[in-house]
Amino acid sequence: MPTIPDWFVEELLARTDIVTLIEPRVSLKKSGTNYSACCPFHNEKTPSFVIFSRNQNFHCFGCGAHGDAITFLRQIDGMGYVEAIETLASRAGLPMPEDSESQKQERGQRQGLLKATQEASLFYQKSWKNNEFAAIASDYLKNRGLQGQTAKHYQMGVAPTGRDGLYKSLEKTFSLPTLLNAGLVLQEDSGSVRDRFRARVIFPIRDKRGQVLGFGGRTLQKDGQPKYLNSPETPLFHKGHELYGLYEALLQPLPKSGLIVVEGYMDVVMLYQHGIPNVVASLGTACTREQIKKLFKLTPHITFCFDGDNAGKKAAERALSNVLPELEDGFTVHFLLLPEGHDPDSYVREKGKEAFLTAQKQAMPLNDFLFEGAARDLVLQSPEDKVIFVQNAQKQIDLIRPGLFKNLLLQELSKRAQISTDWIAKPESTGQVAATPSRRKAEPIGSVSLVDRIMAMLLKDATLALQIPVELMPLMEPYSACILKLQEDRITDTLGFVHNWPNPKEQALMLGLHRRPMSVNAAGMRQEFEDALKRLTRSRLTEEADILLKKAANATLSVEEKRILAGLLQERANSN
Repeated sequence: MPTIPDWFVEELLARTDIVTLIEPRVSLKKSGTNYSACCPFHNEKTPSFVIFSRNQNFHCFGCGAHGDAITFLRQIDGMGYVEAIETLASRAGLPMPEDSESQKQERGQRQGLLKATQEASLFYQKSWKNNEFAAIASDYLKNRGLQGQTAKHYQMGVAPTGRDGLYKSLEKTFSLPTLLNAGLVLQEDSGSVRDRFRARVIFPIRDKRGQVLGFGGRTLQKDGQPKYLNSPETPLFHKGHELYGLYEALLQPLPKSGLIVVEGYMDVVMLYQHGIPNVVASLGTACTREQIKKLFKLTPHITFCFDGDNAGKKAAERALSNVLPELEDGFTVHFLLLPEGHDPDSYVREKGKEAFLTAQKQAMPLNDFLFEGAARDLVLQSPEDKVIFVQNAQKQIDLIRPGLFKNLLLQELSKRAQISTDWIAKPESTGQVAATPSRRKAEPIGSVSLVDRIMAMLLKDATLALQIPVELMPLMEPYSACILKLQEDRITDTLGFVHNWPNPKEQALMLGLHRRPMSVNAAGMRQEFEDALKRLTRSRLTEEADILLKKAANATLSVEEKRILAGLLQERANSN
């Protein structure tokens, strides 16, 4: 991702009126100096979405959505950080900052690859004419009920049977390294070049802007292997990140039910043909976490639709495991397992649109699917089976971030197992340093806590994060995970880091801190940072020593505890 300087982002936000940005999307009502509306990010009847004109932010008091103009574009359109910046810059008439030479080279290479894949897509589409294999492919698709208009909508094409038809068509326009890097051709040991896709129906895989990133190709030969062939991993195409049909699904506003995720290309195109356009495919694999992250940026509501056979059930279970870590309060996920012998393509052709939409409405909610899976092959009448059931369910629930939904699942687990909630493990943080309940609140500096002040300084100079020892992390909540990420990735673009942070509440806190002006220069800030760490260290030492001193007043300390206490007291004395 190109590095965009903070000064440019700040200048861009200063030139952007968030009210005029949001108004075309949402019906606003003026309320004093602010504006209110029904939230565009969740369903509600009473307006709880507010735009604050003075600080140019929005906040929803219903779902917690919060941010500035960049955040709004990212959440409403699913844009990446750079894409949102480019959109606002174009809107404001600001030229983007010049890239470094390496960035210019990287961007130039990407543009060259995109031109090559686009030309390849046009070649495949034109190959429907004057092509012997095209006639076979056309008959096959017609027999499956596919209409020409549907194939055109998805820019489907055919790869001829010849060895190098695509290569011969493109070799005068593009260099061989470009065609190889785009995954369009293969070079054999002898040096000869052949097309990657031959005698296949071609499905272009596009991003949400309509750019062709790669292809999927289906063979029509009974013994042809593999049945479906995808583009290899390239600088453009990453199979675990992309979703087939995403561009087409976003050509119209998504319905309240959100997006339907299926497995196959034909599932997508046939559902569209039957009047269900909000469908994407996971490229033949169980939906990955990266794909799920992309989906949740576009909608809080996902329905996974799989075949009713054993393979479909296993795919649904893998999707469950991948979706759980990405869940947040307000997200909904359903699982639709079709009758055995059916996939979405065959089901909608046989039963029709209304039957499919009825089945979608009756899809199993995530909680029921999770608990049914945990109880599979168990009777739940014996204590032994209940123990296994609780253990199975908790392994899944532990993947979910702390929040209301996680707590409700744990309560439901205790009811289903018919045991007290005391026997159900309480939610723990997922990979983050947990805040200790007994910790004191950080002492304030003016109107900002000590921890907030430290985080504000880190957002001005992220290299300071390397000075924070791991034993102070529990005191740095809610920023512990953020600081660990700054340390691990050696972040320099802190504003980009904040805009890409996945937790909306932490992101909102950091955005507020980033905008706070610093009253000292760089040298003064470093000194203040060191002083703040010393104060935090003294707080930690005092608290840990106090715990042992209180214990010593009522009981005899062990030899190890005495050693630790002596060390803490000595360390505290040295820190003063």
